[in-house]
Amino acid sequence: MTSATTKAFGCPATVHGYAVIAATLTPGGRGTRPGAVIFVDRGEAYADSHRWITAWLGADSEAVDETTTQLRWDREWRHGHYFGLYGTAEADYVSRSRRGY
Repeated sequence: MTSATTKAFGCPATVHGYAVIAATLTPGGRGTRPGAVIFVDRGEAYADSHRWITAWLGADSEAVDETTTQLRWDREWRHGHYFGLYGTAEADYVSRSRRGY
């Protein structure tokens, strides 16, 4: 997985200073906001404890001009799941991406 997936729709490359290594857009729906399921690497400093995180990051549409909108991303993730093993975190990210939250 690579952070290149985050650039396609403007998802931040970092949240709280941690790298977003993958993101899957979640469209808003009835009673829900758009956003993205994100996969975060907290780095070597957390190698012994919960280095990997999956979470949801919300966004709101913001008008740039009469014909263009962009997403304005939240500063805080929601529903964070913390993992010590990359494989377990990756499986959770894939599952959450399929479900959309």
